[in-house]
Amino acid sequence: MLRFGILSSPLNFMKSDCNNFEILHESRMGYVSRCKHCGEIQVKIGTFYCKINEASFRGLCKEFQLRKKDFSSRTIQTPHGEHGLFAIAHRNLFLSLTELEYLETCDMLEIAQHMYDVNEILTP
Repeated sequence: MLRFGILSSPLNFMKSDCNNFEILHESRMGYVSRCKHCGEIQVKIGTFYCKINEASFRGLCKEFQLRKKDFSSRTIQTPHGEHGLFAIAHRNLFLSLTELEYLETCDMLEIAQHMYDVNEILTP
């Protein structure tokens, strides 16, 4: 049940038989992991968390790389300094990252994508 756009029981949507995840890459910004059973991918960036399929993961990686070029055009001044705002799945929901955090997140996603590809090649 949704109440004010927030899940009133957040763990209900996460219950599944998939709980055997391998970390593809982890950094101070978060991690990317993949379920060994179904292939579902978990992405955690700061307090942002999502479970997505391969196509969505590749799209997310591509979007982060494309937005690198125009980071400065997405910035606002916050009480904690200048932050870039990046829309996530809804026009009023944003990831707020400093430029360094954004670059570290881009690196994390890029390395995780390479690890995903390596695992696909090496796993029969």
